[in-house]
Amino acid sequence: KMYNDASLNPDFIEKRNNNIIIFRFSALGDVILIKPVIELLLRNEKEVNIWLVSNEKYKELFSSYERLHFIGVDLKHKHKRITQLY
Repeated sequence: KMYNDASLNPDFIEKRNNNIIIFRFSALGDVILIKPVIELLLRNEKEVNIWLVSNEKYKELFSSYERLHFIGVDLKHKHKRITQLY
């Protein structure tokens, strides 16, 4: 059978990647607003791992989530450019 959209192909669905990466570099209030979304994803998608890239000083806010991996960055000094993130 032909599929116009690769995401509708059952073979594609079985091989999907179970990782989500979120980049959030804004102020504390904006970073806190993503917590309910992360909680919902982790509760409903048992095989999903979430990688959150944000200001390193917000790490403690997300330390209680088992499948959330926090990557702290220092945008003022160490990571001034996107190429310095890796």
